[in-house]
Amino acid sequence: MMKIQIYKEFFKSSNQFFIDVDFSMKKGSFNALYGGSGSGKTSILNVISGIKYADKGKISISDIVWLDTENKINLPVNKRKIGVVFQNSVLFPHLSVYENILFSKDKNDSFDLMNELIELFSISDLLNYSTDILSGGQKQKVAIVRALIRNPDLLLLDEPFSAIDTEQRKQIQDSLLKAHQKLKFTALVISHDLEEVVRLSDNIFMIENGKIVKEGSAFSLFENKDEQEFIRLSGIILSIERIEAVQKMKVLIGNEIHTIEKEKSNHQIGDRVEIEAKKSRI
Repeated sequence: MMKIQIYKEFFKSSNQFFIDVDFSMKKGSFNALYGGSGSGKTSILNVISGIKYADKGKISISDIVWLDTENKINLPVNKRKIGVVFQNSVLFPHLSVYENILFSKDKNDSFDLMNELIELFSISDLLNYSTDILSGGQKQKVAIVRALIRNPDLLLLDEPFSAIDTEQRKQIQDSLLKAHQKLKFTALVISHDLEEVVRLSDNIFMIENGKIVKEGSAFSLFENKDEQEFIRLSGIILSIERIEAVQKMKVLIGNEIHTIEKEKSNHQIGDRVEIEAKKSRI
C-alpha cells in the first residue's frame, strides 16, 4: 500500500492555490489522476517523486517513509525506488538508445529484464541509433524502458502519450499493460485524456482545484444506464465458458469482476479485452 498525504501551497497568477489530497494506492495497481489543466496533477506527481517539496505532508510505501514533514524526513529522488516518464522524453541526445537505457541500469539489475523490456516495446532495431533521429513515439518507448529497467516500486507517468498519434499510442499502452501485468509495479498516470485513463487504469482519482473529488474504477465511475454515450473499458479475461456460438467470459476490470458475452473469437485466458459501458456525466 502506498499512502499519499500532501498539503502544499503555491501561487497561481494573483490567487493562492492549494494542493490538499489524501489517498492510497494498492501495491501492484495501475492508477490514474484525472483532471483538467491546472487542477494540480503535475504538482502532486512532483511531490511524490521528490522533485518538489510539500509544505506539509507524508508519503509512505509499505513501511518505508519517503516524506514526513513533521519529522523532517524527505528522501531524495535517487533514494526513492521510482521511475518517471514525462510528457517530453528526457533522453541524452549524445548517446545511443542502448546507452540511454544502460545509463539507468544499476550494476545489480538484470540484463534479462532489460532485454525482455526491449523486446516487449519493440525497440531492438533502434538500439544503435541516436535518440535525436527517433520519432516521438519511439522516444517514449525508450523512456518507459529506461524507467522500468530497475523494476521500480512506483512508476509515475506525466501525460506520457499526449504528443503521439493514436495508433502508436495504443501500441505503447498495450506494451505498458503487458509490462505491468508481468512486473506488478504500482503505477500512477497523470492525464486529462479520458480514453487513456479508462484504458490503462484499475482505479481513477478525479481531481479539481487541488482536491480529489471522486475515486473508483472506470466501470463504477462511468456506467450509467440513463446515458447513451459509450466509453470503452479494458479488462483481463479470468475465465472463458464456450456455449455454442457465444463465449461467456469473466473479466477483471479495475478491481471488479464482470461477466460479459461475446461471439466466438480467439480470446484466451489472460488476454486483455475491451467492452463498452455507458458513460455518465462527470
